[in-house]
Amino acid sequence: MTKTRCGCWWKRNVCRPLRALTWLVLLCAIGWAFYAGLEAEGAIRPNVPVILRSPEWVLCTVPEGEAIFLTSLGTTRQGLAQPGQTQLDCFRSQPESAAYPKLNTLMMSVDALLPGVDTGQLEAWSPDTRTPLGRAGKWLLYVQTLAGWALSLLAVAGFTGIVKSR
Repeated sequence: MTKTRCGCWWKRNVCRPLRALTWLVLLCAIGWAFYAGLEAEGAIRPNVPVILRSPEWVLCTVPEGEAIFLTSLGTTRQGLAQPGQTQLDCFRSQPESAAYPKLNTLMMSVDALLPGVDTGQLEAWSPDTRTPLGRAGKWLLYVQTLAGWALSLLAVAGFTGIVKSR
């Protein structure tokens, strides 16, 4: 029962359940890197309808110096986007965005992957499905969620001895 690392007890009770944890860590790192890429490309947006309809978010699609009529306010306002600035970066530069949760791509990946862990990132942020990269990010969220459930349950079952190998 007290064999070394290469022994049978170690492999069965520790090494095999650790495979599930290894996959969880790998999927988390992949998600973190991908979501960081989405952030750099501006392919992530707020996930709250009130923010998506807010003047600060809408005006960040319009270049500075151009005007747009905002039906929600019944008035014409000037755009806020600087040349070369993404809508996400423009929104973050507005004082009103200070009250909105900050994007943390690592916590977004953890939130998607681990059942029962709620960092609030998925409630606040979502890949922007208006872009191909954002659609791929949405699919990665789905894959992470399903794999997270399966691998987490497998790891718990392996460590508790519910699942045994021969």
